[in-house]
Amino acid sequence: MSTTLIRLAALLVVWTVFSSAIAWAFIGPLALLNSQRAEAASNGKAAAPGESSDVRIIVLDDSDGDYKNPPFADTVYLRNSKGEAIKTLSGFNICQTVGGCRAVSASDDGASFVVCENVANKLSAYETGTGKQIWSLPGGFTTAVMSGPWTYALTSAGTIYGDNLLAIDGTGTITNQAKVGGCDIAVDPAHRVLWLVGADIKKCDLNLQVLTTVDPIAWCAVSVDVSADGSIWVAEREHPDVQGSTNRLLNISPDGALLQTIPLANMTPLRVRVDRSSGRVWVTGLVLGKALVWRHLFRWPPLWVTEGKRLGTRTHQYSVQGELLVKIKHGGESLDLDRSDGSVWIAGESKLLHYSRGGKRLGTCGGVSAGDKWITIVPQGRKSDR
Repeated sequence: MSTTLIRLAALLVVWTVFSSAIAWAFIGPLALLNSQRAEAASNGKAAAPGESSDVRIIVLDDSDGDYKNPPFADTVYLRNSKGEAIKTLSGFNICQTVGGCRAVSASDDGASFVVCENVANKLSAYETGTGKQIWSLPGGFTTAVMSGPWTYALTSAGTIYGDNLLAIDGTGTITNQAKVGGCDIAVDPAHRVLWLVGADIKKCDLNLQVLTTVDPIAWCAVSVDVSADGSIWVAEREHPDVQGSTNRLLNISPDGALLQTIPLANMTPLRVRVDRSSGRVWVTGLVLGKALVWRHLFRWPPLWVTEGKRLGTRTHQYSVQGELLVKIKHGGESLDLDRSDGSVWIAGESKLLHYSRGGKRLGTCGGVSAGDKWITIVPQGRKSDR
């Protein structure tokens, strides 16, 4: 009798959990949608008359989860320094990438920006103030950086490592290209070089000739940024099936020597940026781990298995020596720095997050999706050291 009662009690528990899950499957999305709409209305508002309408923040948002069937509705948001909406451009078609590459990038003077559409297979330039398209090129563009009148871009034929490097002038004309691949690209105008990371790390001159190649990467380096001294910081990702791969930051000298490594343990880095006034390094990404998952709902006893699981997001700031200075329990696909005050904008899971150079929270903006987002901060009409 006691055994029968125990089994009945166990079945009652299972049924309670199951019925709650079914109810939430119907009610949950409606509650989430209402919450997102309310947040978008309160935090993603347009700039009011009399407020600054200068575009300072550009966000490329993978807001449409269906990249196969039109109409396509991924979005570019143009926002002011407070994160308030100025203009929204739609009709883009992008999807998730292996890291927070420069899928959107602003020009030195802030007058224009480029967007890479890795599903629509094109690179397009726009006026920052109006959102008007300047030019567009077909091709498998994945990442691009602007410097002076030039745009330097990487294309891929389907691999994460890329296959071609192109130089494009201000009219959208390809003036040079080379069989050099990468996952992300950065320009150092002071030393007139490009840095590419992916399967390895390459330094090229502005004629696209490879000057230096170093290969400390076991799987993939997904992000790169340039320091004031000409060295670079690189974010490398771990892959569970690639022996020797690891989550870490690498500091590489201008001549390709490994200066410093910072292990990131279970934090998977997606984008790195350097505060060039202090040398401090910001990185954002995912926290991955393992969790017990209940399989076979109607089986008794239940079957528990261990699976990889996304546990959250994080953003860290490190000193050049590798000391952890700031730890923020929020992160995302990308971040960028405002060079005017050293503050950091993070493209979080469903919000834009703004923190001071020292890690103090300055504000939060909604009106974006829960999809992946790429962010760039527009320079304030001065020569940029991006």
